[in-house]
Amino acid sequence: MALDDEKQTLALAAGKKLAQRAIDNLTLTEEEKQQRAEEDAAKRKLLLVKVVLGATVVVVVGITLMNLFAKLWIYLVGLAIMAGVGGAGYLVLKPKLKAWNEKRTEGDRVAAAEREAQAQLAAAARQKLLAKQKIDDDLARLKKQI
Repeated sequence: MALDDEKQTLALAAGKKLAQRAIDNLTLTEEEKQQRAEEDAAKRKLLLVKVVLGATVVVVVGITLMNLFAKLWIYLVGLAIMAGVGGAGYLVLKPKLKAWNEKRTEGDRVAAAEREAQAQLAAAARQKLLAKQKIDDDLARLKKQI
């Protein structure tokens, strides 16, 4: 919607400018017409100068970039090769590193399970010792009562 409004505004402005120009052609004197023609020529010349300068800047920047790439192309090729080797190395080593990591964590899990089992055995042995000690204490107390 906004684009249509802008188009309509631009078309209206162009129409007004054309109508004003037609009215000016009918009402201006020869001197005023010549002055307007000189102003238009000056505007066209300024536009031409701007276009030529812009094109010159674009050409100079393009040549400079090509010169830079011509000097640095070997480094860019080397960088591309290094990136390719790094990417291939990553793709080759990723599964191996994943397997190594799983093996290492499996070893850690086994060690943790062994420690847990030893802790449970130690707790069971302590419970057994405490139960035996309680029985011995109860027996000693009963002997004293008799």
